[in-house]
Amino acid sequence: MPPADDVARKLGALNDGAGRPLDWRDLRRLRSAKIVPSDIRKRLQASMAGKRLLPVLERAVALETSRGNTIFLAHGFHPRDRVLVNLLKRELRSDVVKLVTGEKPRTGSVARKVLDRIDSAGVFVALLSRDGPEPRPSPWIVSELGYAARKERIVLIERGVARREIGGIQGDVEYIRFDRQSPKAAFRKAARASRS
Repeated sequence: MPPADDVARKLGALNDGAGRPLDWRDLRRLRSAKIVPSDIRKRLQASMAGKRLLPVLERAVALETSRGNTIFLAHGFHPRDRVLVNLLKRELRSDVVKLVTGEKPRTGSVARKVLDRIDSAGVFVALLSRDGPEPRPSPWIVSELGYAARKERIVLIERGVARREIGGIQGDVEYIRFDRQSPKAAFRKAARASRS
């Protein structure tokens, strides 16, 4: 789920735009709700402003719930990384979580497709492995990491990849080192962190 402050701001702005039919206690309850509670729904249905606000709030709450249950996995597409990516995907998947990547094709801009998918997720996981013979990660993944700076981020860095290669705002994050020969423990740690 996005930070509660972000959700509260969005809900507050919607409420303000509708003439404030809800008080701060209602907004506090809504920011962590999975659906609009029945007592709030009844109160909103009692006024014209509330009736207009209700479907907007329902969509906002549903969107935030969906984001909270979605992980975006940023990874390279080099064939040597396929085993790592599949292993990490298995660790991240659960009955509750939807996992998205930039793999599935879509018409239009590749950048727009990836940014839209990052926006749809509540958690961003980056798998930073060597990009060719140099000890640096893919510049594409590093830029995705910077774009996701306001999200909960989990970063896995392969041993041998220089940490300085992900400097700047995208580098301001704790990370988990992994060894290509035995990545399971690091991947399990990342999966646990993504669910907390």
